[in-house]
Amino acid sequence: MKIKQICSILILAILTAGCTSANNAANTAWQSTKTFGQYLSAKGQALMGKSPAESKAIYSQDEIITSADDDFIPLLDEDLKPQYAEVIAPQPTSKNELHIEKFKNPTQELAAIFKIVHFNTDDDKIRVKEYSMTVDRIASYLKSHSELFVFVEGHCDDRASESYNLALGSRRANTVRNQLIRSGVNPDQIYTISYGKERLIAKGTTRVARAKNRRVEFKIFDSQARY
Repeated sequence: MKIKQICSILILAILTAGCTSANNAANTAWQSTKTFGQYLSAKGQALMGKSPAESKAIYSQDEIITSADDDFIPLLDEDLKPQYAEVIAPQPTSKNELHIEKFKNPTQELAAIFKIVHFNTDDDKIRVKEYSMTVDRIASYLKSHSELFVFVEGHCDDRASESYNLALGSRRANTVRNQLIRSGVNPDQIYTISYGKERLIAKGTTRVARAKNRRVEFKIFDSQARY
């Protein structure tokens, strides 16, 4: 009887030791795999000039939207290719052949309505509610004043190439134009032009100066006024 008990104890000990070894081997393999993955991740971050502490998982598209304080500027013009296609209404064809020289800065009265709209760094979307409301007020005014025509000017700050900024300024101007049209403004009342970084209103390379230069301005032509 004692011999059977001893044999049973020995068999149980052998099985327990085998399971423990298998678990240890599995844990060792997992730790090695995890460590190797972390090693590859760290090496990849090092190649990109980042430290592991700087890495961050991205869970949604909203997390990659830049803010007004970001300094990122694409280095290649080909980076300007739009990620999302947006239908742009064609420019108006006026029988009066309106030229941009006929458009003037808004008068003191209209300046309170046709305010400057600012944009974030390297961005052509209106992110601030205040500026979206400005465009809505402009839309309301244009709808009730069909004799008015507006030139929407797109501007950029001093960074990146001329060709890049001309394209970015055009996208900014068309963003405003499209919002006006969606609000019910006659497309034939709205023209657009891009000056890129040609017409800076703030000198210098500070964040404040560059923020002032990333903008859309408005020029007005009153077809019933005598100039």
